[in-house]
Formats: sequence, C-alpha cells, structure tokens
Amino acid sequence: MPRHPGGLPRPGAPEALRDALLTRLTDDQRARLSVVILDVSSGP
Repeated sequence: MPRHPGGLPRPGAPEALRDALLTRLTDDQRARLSVVILDVSSGP
C-alpha cells in the first residue's frame, strides 16, 4: 500500500484503515458514504 499523502502511519489492521479513512471525511460525507474494507491478505 502506498504511503498516505498526509503523512499518517500505515494502518496495521483493516479496522485501523477504516478509521483512518473515516477521519478524512466531513460530517456531511460520513452521513452519505460508507467505508468498507475488504481484507484480501492471506494472513491467519
């Protein structure tokens, strides 16, 4: 995954990525959008 342009650290879990993306949305955007992360890693 490429480095975040705002300098945020790379998330270590799908939930952390979702939270990071949600913090970038305005309240209006959060009311209209859903953030869904598909974890396709082969980890345990």
